[in-house]
Amino acid sequence: FCEGAASYEVTGSNFANGSAVTFNSTSANSVSVADAQHLQASFVGLAPGTYSVTVSNGPGCSGTKAAAVTVVTKPVLIFVDPPVAYDGIAVQANVFASGFGDGTLKGKVLGVGVRPTGSGSAPKAVAFVFDAAKPNQFKVTLPIGLAPGKYELVVGDNLGCAVTLADAFIVTAT
Repeated sequence: FCEGAASYEVTGSNFANGSAVTFNSTSANSVSVADAQHLQASFVGLAPGTYSVTVSNGPGCSGTKAAAVTVVTKPVLIFVDPPVAYDGIAVQANVFASGFGDGTLKGKVLGVGVRPTGSGSAPKAVAFVFDAAKPNQFKVTLPIGLAPGKYELVVGDNLGCAVTLADAFIVTAT
């Protein structure tokens, strides 16, 4: 899982309304029991590390699974080169980043998308090439026909981290 805010599904048995969940000594911000075997625990601000998970259903009724969850450091997108693309041609750009890797403790890039900066719209998937041997740089193809304006780059990895670089590049009219 990625550092920061996240919701975790816990499976087990005999969960009841009022169950409490802790990761080491950090209490969940909210717990929602779906049924006796499933609950969702939401946390805000979890730091990277390995956590034991404890579910408590009241006094004297709890269970702990040691080293059950690993939270990883969120990667960082630094810049895109070139910073300007033209709407009439596809452009291969280099993305410089930190914190990606082979997919174990540092995530492997699984998807890249672009969208107008600040639009909140779903990102448009773009072609990319990621080499875990060179995790601090990968290539993306900025597609032909993007409307002129500023764009953000959205990248997701196999560990559940999603990062956004606002104003990653500008598209100009040809």
